Amino acid sequence: MDLVAGRGRLLHPGSGRAPTEQQMNEAANIVLQGLEALAQVPGLAVGAVYRHGATREDLYADLVETVNDQHAAAGSSCQFIVDGNGTEKVLRAAHHRLPADRRHVLGDPLLLPARRLPLLQAADFVAHAAFQSVARRPRRAFMWDWYPRVFPQAGAPRHLARLH
Repeated sequence: MDLVAGRGRLLHPGSGRAPTEQQMNEAANIVLQGLEALAQVPGLAVGAVYRHGATREDLYADLVETVNDQHAAAGSSCQFIVDGNGTEKVLRAAHHRLPADRRHVLGDPLLLPARRLPLLQAADFVAHAAFQSVARRPRRAFMWDWYPRVFPQAGAPRHLARLH
């Protein structure tokens, strides 16, 4: 997350010097305010899963299967929207592995650049806050409680056991 790390286009561009502590705090506050605004969106639910040592692809495949099972139990369906440029064939493979007769995750993941979809950018904020609540990187200690504090109804990021 470039904004919290002080990279990219900050609030006070200019001198070419590293951002000041005040600028870093302002950038972090923007992210926190964004998370708080998301928490107020009616009907929006967030959740996060993790697995230590898992590849992104393996974790994603198990997430797709888990979400599919949840929607099967609820009698509903969903579609995944993922930050991407359309080249992530491995992500599509996870969807194709779902049995056609009990598939509740519709189609392939919709791969869009996050810059084109504000809610997808917001999902990056949520994912990063959830990540910091699990990883507890010392330089991001100020973020450790953001996810559980802003989204208490989501519960803690859930460890997703290997399905296969």
